[in-house]
Formats: sequence, structure tokens, C-alpha cells
Amino acid sequence: MGEAQVEICQDEIGRSLCEGVLLTGDRRLSVASALRDAYEERRLQIRADRVLRADIRSVQRASSPTGGTRLASDESDTDGHADRFWSQALAVAGAAAGHTVYALHRVNNHADLRGVPRQGRPGAVGWRSHDGAL
Repeated sequence: MGEAQVEICQDEIGRSLCEGVLLTGDRRLSVASALRDAYEERRLQIRADRVLRADIRSVQRASSPTGGTRLASDESDTDGHADRFWSQALAVAGAAAGHTVYALHRVNNHADLRGVPRQGRPGAVGWRSHDGAL
């Protein structure tokens, strides 16, 4: 459902700064665990917002029909699918993933300059991540 928004974000700020996340069962558990750990270690506090607290409390651990663990939200207590909970969980998990080191480099492009974006012109300065992705 959010693939178009991810593509727009990647076009605007670059693929190395925007990552789409598929919330499969395992991924849901890992990002929710990162959020729980942040709360338990007091690195994050829940602000006094009734709607946010209802979203956070609505997510419960349950057993799936196959015997695995899954996370489900009780939609009767919230105005959706615990979106505030999942946005916080994704933010905490993303912050725990670390950072990317960027460095300046000169772009040398000797092609015809008409129609070439400014960043591709000779002597232009661009950003590149440590792995070479723009």
C-alpha cells in the first residue's frame, strides 16, 4: 500500500536515505521488540497523549494458528491499526540500525552539458554514501 510513497521519497531524497520496510511477521516482532526495549531501558518515554497510549496498549502478542507468535491490535480501542505504535517502532528500530557515513567527492562528467542535471556537471560537488550509492 505504501510503495508509491516510498518511491516518491526515494526520488526526492535518494535511495540511500529512504528505505521501504515490509512488515512481515518476523520484521514486526523485531521492530516491536526494539520499541519495547527502548521503553524498558528508559531511552524513550510515552508522552501524556490519550490516543498515543491507546495505540500502544492495543498491540498484543498472540499465538498464530500455526503456533508461532504474532502481534495484533485490538481495533476497538483505537482509530485504526495502531499506526502510531508502528511508526514509533519503525523509528526506534531505524535509529538502532546505526548511521551511514557520507563524504564529498567531485563529479567528473565530460558529456554534453545541455540537459544534464547540475550535480552531473564537471566540478560539481555531490554526496555519496560509504558504499558508493548516491
